[in-house]
Amino acid sequence: MQADKLDARAGELSEKIATGLGIHGKSLEDSARKAGRALPARVRDRIAVIAEARAVRGHPKLERQIDEAGIERAYRDAAHYLDSLDYKASRRRAMLDTLSLIAFRLLVVLVLMIAVLAWRDLI
Repeated sequence: MQADKLDARAGELSEKIATGLGIHGKSLEDSARKAGRALPARVRDRIAVIAEARAVRGHPKLERQIDEAGIERAYRDAAHYLDSLDYKASRRRAMLDTLSLIAFRLLVVLVLMIAVLAWRDLI
């Protein structure tokens, strides 16, 4: 695989991580490391295949061992998963979960407060 094509693929995946998860890094490896467990192990493995190919790209003997079909498959699988992510929707869902938790706790405190007041014959 040509070096510029491999770099372009890595750049595309890095951009997809940035748009899908909101995690920015200097390189694909950095973005994947920062994403950590936000990415499934399968996707992290696919990104590692691409990162390894980029690492051995300059070595003449090791470069011949690069599996171009495997890299394309790894890119396709990782890109497919990253395309399905929606950063805004996940943030909105997290915010709604937090707000619903706060509302539920306030409701429980209010009910307990009314129960204590009624028990002491204050209302």
